[in-house]
Amino acid sequence: MSELNRSAVLNACARGAAVVALAILVRGSLQRTASALARDESLAAAASETLVLLLLCLALSYAVAVYRRRPLPLPFAPALAISAAAAIAYGAQLDAARSPGLPLPSVGFAPAGSTQQENHPARPRVLYHYNRHGFRGPDWEFESPGPRICVLGDSYVFGSGVAWDDTLGEALRRRLPAYEVLNLGVPGHNMRSHVAMYGFAAGRLECDQMVLAIVIPNDLSRFDINSEIVLKSTISAYSAVEFFFGPQLPARIWNTRELAQSTGPDEVEELKRQWSLLAAKRARHGTTPLYVFTYADDETLTDRAQLAQPAQPAQLAQLEGVTILPKAAYDPSLYIAGDGHPNAKGNEFFAARLARAMQR
Repeated sequence: MSELNRSAVLNACARGAAVVALAILVRGSLQRTASALARDESLAAAASETLVLLLLCLALSYAVAVYRRRPLPLPFAPALAISAAAAIAYGAQLDAARSPGLPLPSVGFAPAGSTQQENHPARPRVLYHYNRHGFRGPDWEFESPGPRICVLGDSYVFGSGVAWDDTLGEALRRRLPAYEVLNLGVPGHNMRSHVAMYGFAAGRLECDQMVLAIVIPNDLSRFDINSEIVLKSTISAYSAVEFFFGPQLPARIWNTRELAQSTGPDEVEELKRQWSLLAAKRARHGTTPLYVFTYADDETLTDRAQLAQPAQPAQLAQLEGVTILPKAAYDPSLYIAGDGHPNAKGNEFFAARLARAMQR
């Protein structure tokens, strides 16, 4: 075969490959748009995201071709095919992050009826069972069959590292057997998510009493697992890093950068902001008795001088029906060694304090 014929064949193959790659990309883009619309997203939002993916892969393809300094379309075709496949895979990752399969996708934590093995090296290998609403523990109904206590918090309330019977909620139920106790703890939640969960519980779950357990300073961060879910499911630096390097690296980077390590002015301001929102939700849903306590040895919640600003509507002492439990002295025997979450003894201790306050 002459050099001219060989070049013609290669160019024809390249054009064919480019056509196939473009067809794959268009098909994937249409699937992305249809998937977005199925989630009730606006057409503009769905189309704009698809357009961004399309432009990114085209730009990458052209950049590769220019960098190699070869005539188009020969180097353009494989680059386009690779970038198209990457764009589709990236889009599939975003779709997966948006489809947890929960009846309450903005509230619950895990797929309905699933189980999960604890894998943290410092915690016992506990098996977690989730109900049909995505929360830990047995199923419950939205309509309360009797007196009900709703316990809100993060992984400390969830019971990371302890068996179900040793969680805070179960320890509290044993002390107050007349009540049904719902464990609404979600690992990774911070104050803004606690307040959102409060609105859900107060509005939907017919709680007679409520508990909010706060971890200081961690829960005063503006970044939490819900922020992470949003970043995972949209075109963002977080989802891009996850796509190329896996889920562990972006989680480590963002948690190190965004999670509060101390209680400074920004954290106190965030606390005030969220208490203001909590006050608004209590005005809307009623003043169900709410008991608040913190696991940490920190003055933020009990030092009223920090919150006693005349223009601040969320002074904790002025919220009707809210009881702030005095902080307890730190006792390392109440927590899992090397981890920090309450152990069975710790949950019994905090449940006893709560039960005494509720029975007054």
